[in-house]
Amino acid sequence: MPQLPSGLHVGLTVEPAEDLIRKGDFGIHMNFVLGLCCMEDMAPVVSLVYYKGEQGGMPTEPYLPGLILQDVQENRCGWSEADYQAFREWLASERMEEWLKESFKQLRDAISSTKVDLPKNLHGLLEG
Repeated sequence: MPQLPSGLHVGLTVEPAEDLIRKGDFGIHMNFVLGLCCMEDMAPVVSLVYYKGEQGGMPTEPYLPGLILQDVQENRCGWSEADYQAFREWLASERMEEWLKESFKQLRDAISSTKVDLPKNLHGLLEG
């Protein structure tokens, strides 16, 4: 979790996406099955985490600001150019590349292990 030049502490999480996958909703599940095929597909499903409050110099209260990694890539976070640059450098680090790979695997595992019922209107059409 870097502290950007503006002082903002920011991190990443895939928990909201994983929670959606595990709900077992057919439409949402299919969206992830079709839309999360490779590492490049991660930007819309990785959520930003901001932190507020401090204890011993470290932020203590994470919250979701409603932004995703794709917002950073498209400069839609309302940050300064220095913040975008610092975040991109952090994201390009070996540690974060490994985190993204592990997170991709985590989401693909959630997709393959979550039981999803076909909607009633698709029974007969998609059943083998």
